[in-house]
Amino acid sequence: MPGRICAALVRGGYRINEPHRVCRRLQRPNRMEHDEQTNEQVSPELREHAVRLVFDQEADHSSRWAACQSISAKIGCSAQTLLDWVKTAGIDAGKRAGLPSDIAAKMKELQRENPELRQAHEIPRKASAYFAQAELDRPMKR
Repeated sequence: MPGRICAALVRGGYRINEPHRVCRRLQRPNRMEHDEQTNEQVSPELREHAVRLVFDQEADHSSRWAACQSISAKIGCSAQTLLDWVKTAGIDAGKRAGLPSDIAAKMKELQRENPELRQAHEIPRKASAYFAQAELDRPMKR
């Protein structure tokens, strides 16, 4: 990669062609390929099992975070992901304040539907206004 120029440096108005000053971003492997390889979906059964393990073993650890770190190493996900699953499970069970997953999914679906319904409602409204105006513009019969 020596000799490649970082786009940010070119936009800045000067170029650096020296090999030892190549932008770090160009030296790293493509992150998108790496993320796509490791971004695997975890089965719902494994997720539920991991969350149950955290709830069961939480007393054996100094904190919930320590329990998540211990269990996440065993199941192959990050500790933060497991902690998010635990928080979501707590909300769904009613142990924590928040919007349960099923209601949040329903709200998201309704928010997607809302613009479509507004547009569907707008078409007949505009059509009736157009025909009402045409009716007013027509000469009256005597």
